[in-house]
Amino acid sequence: MNRQEAVADGVATFISMMVAITGPLLLSMSSYEAFFLAFLASLYGSFALVIAHRAVNASLKHILASDAALLALGILAFLLQNPLGPWVAIPYAILIGVPFMTCPLAGPRPPPRARRLDVRLLSLATRYGGVLTKAIVMRELGLSLEEAEALLARFCQHGEAKQVVKGKVVLYVFPSAQASLSRVELKVVEALVDNPGGMSREELVGTTGLAPDELDSALLELSLRGVVRFLPSSSDYKLACLMPPKRPKPRRKGARKARRHSRPRYTTRAR
Repeated sequence: MNRQEAVADGVATFISMMVAITGPLLLSMSSYEAFFLAFLASLYGSFALVIAHRAVNASLKHILASDAALLALGILAFLLQNPLGPWVAIPYAILIGVPFMTCPLAGPRPPPRARRLDVRLLSLATRYGGVLTKAIVMRELGLSLEEAEALLARFCQHGEAKQVVKGKVVLYVFPSAQASLSRVELKVVEALVDNPGGMSREELVGTTGLAPDELDSALLELSLRGVVRFLPSSSDYKLACLMPPKRPKPRRKGARKARRHSRPRYTTRAR
């Protein structure tokens, strides 16, 4: 569960718990007391549930379905004057526990090494503007071709990445890793994904519909972050994940020794 999903989980759980708790309490105490107690219980309860959901990697779909059912049950209990009395807490608890009960249905949790690889892969995707290739994953994470393919396929299967095929080029786009990009930067990256061979500045202006100054600012920022590279030979911009790694400049042998011998030597004169 990423940050956006955790926020959605917290908001939905808080609202559903607030409504479900407030309804029965309004029948037995004043509205001020009912809202105050429901607010405190929902605030701390939703916070604890979000942590628990992330710990067991619960599905957001199951969480939202459970929250919707809890919300409907709370409204129904209020309209029917809560015929169950305090026993209404039992169906509440069952609905809250549904996301935890459905976790085994999604399959076993990945081992610790796989979870560490997931974190590293998302960090790598963020570094490259949310676009990766198998070669980048193999080189940066030290994986074999089979391991990289299995890792990327698992992310695509869970909807956290999508495969984009452009001719012989296969790219993997991670929408969650592109949250740090601005609207203009995202347009540039999307245009370069559609044209993996590279695009000139004029082509980017025509494709993205951006003003030249906006485009120049975005290209500069993306270049500084290592997402995009400029090709002086063709005056094109290209995604960095499609470029070979930069080779370090070879160090000349004996350069340090030559510099050491070139230093002036100072001798003291005997008086």
